[in-house]
Amino acid sequence: GAELLGRNEQRMGYGFNQKYHGVFTTLREEQLDCIECSHVADQLPFRERLALMEAAENAKFDPDRYLADSADESVEDDYLYRAMMDHCCPWDTHLRAFRGLSKEDRKSSNSPLVASFPGFAEEEEATLRQLPRVELLPPDGALRDRICLSAALSAADILFGAAYEERFSQGEDGPESAWTIATLSPSLSFLVAWHHVYASAPQATEATEGPDSQPEIRLPSRRVEALEIVESAEPLEIEEAVKLCVRQCARRALTYPYLRRWDVMRKCLRDVHIMLQLGRRAVSNALLRVRRRLEKSETHYILNTIFLNDYCVWAQSPEEHWLVDESLKRLATWWGTSLKALSLDDVGLEIPRTG
Repeated sequence: GAELLGRNEQRMGYGFNQKYHGVFTTLREEQLDCIECSHVADQLPFRERLALMEAAENAKFDPDRYLADSADESVEDDYLYRAMMDHCCPWDTHLRAFRGLSKEDRKSSNSPLVASFPGFAEEEEATLRQLPRVELLPPDGALRDRICLSAALSAADILFGAAYEERFSQGEDGPESAWTIATLSPSLSFLVAWHHVYASAPQATEATEGPDSQPEIRLPSRRVEALEIVESAEPLEIEEAVKLCVRQCARRALTYPYLRRWDVMRKCLRDVHIMLQLGRRAVSNALLRVRRRLEKSETHYILNTIFLNDYCVWAQSPEEHWLVDESLKRLATWWGTSLKALSLDDVGLEIPRTG
């Protein structure tokens, strides 16, 4: 009994390095709106999260809404669409500064990406000082590289939510800011752990058709057999998990937010690629802004405790502990390749063709 529950809980952790469990059972009903799977979060093994997320996306995807946003020519003249596509994000400023460095400056600097970083805004500096003093124990053993890359990949999908929110809000705090970030990030919305995703996710319960319908939540089993299935399955290699992460971010951006367009979604995926290429300063800066957005939300602030506090510390951690620089560099290559190859068919939604 007790031993089985302990092993099961190890399959149900979430947050940075999956170190939290039981948090959602302590929240009030109104606080459970912070993420989509909160009502079953503490009973949801790693293996079932992706299937449940896909079932929810399939149920909520609205082809007519997508078509209206994508095929209506008036949308392209809409102020919000143009503002989102043309907005100069903080990482764009950093990228321009980096490109503006002369060849001599790049050669003379040990780290031109750091040299070209515009610096933290006053709010980000204040957030850095407020971070809890926690030590993130580095992983060791045979899975060290895999766990480090998985941590960085969850940061990347959080950055995807941040990129859409940055463009939608034009860099200003808005009433939907926390919701947008938490909804578009697979790691936040369904607690996906990227080193525990599998090539053949279990079939989710068939959802009732219609954009407003809710998928039936199939409570995960606590049977020993279910645990043995998880233990005997081979999880995807991280490079394959990156492709899956890009796909899932795309699906969520075409299903949930106010403006659901293919070009807006790809723009935000490109934003993540830029941040990964720029390295830990750009990533840290964006994570600090996410933390500030969540902090102001009456429902989503708990995600700072579970994710963002630790991720902001992770972005400052010594390289020998979490291999942040190396992981971001490797992810940037895989993310760029996955973004370039992404097609309508890959996304797997019933997306209508617009010509």
